[in-house]
Amino acid sequence: MAAGLVVSGVTHAFFDRRWPVRWLLEHIGSKGFAELKAAGMNGMHLTDQALHQTALLVSALLITLL
Repeated sequence: MAAGLVVSGVTHAFFDRRWPVRWLLEHIGSKGFAELKAAGMNGMHLTDQALHQTALLVSALLITLL
């Protein structure tokens, strides 16, 4: 359980700095999506949330499998 909680805490602290999310989007060819701020959409926020959900999935798997 400790491993899952550590992964969750570390990844959340890392992604919340915002520069890793922007760096990721720029390096996968999605710079335009990183700049998106129209029609109620914000590319950085959507990507941040997707990364958080993925980190939570990894954490949950660690907790249940270890």
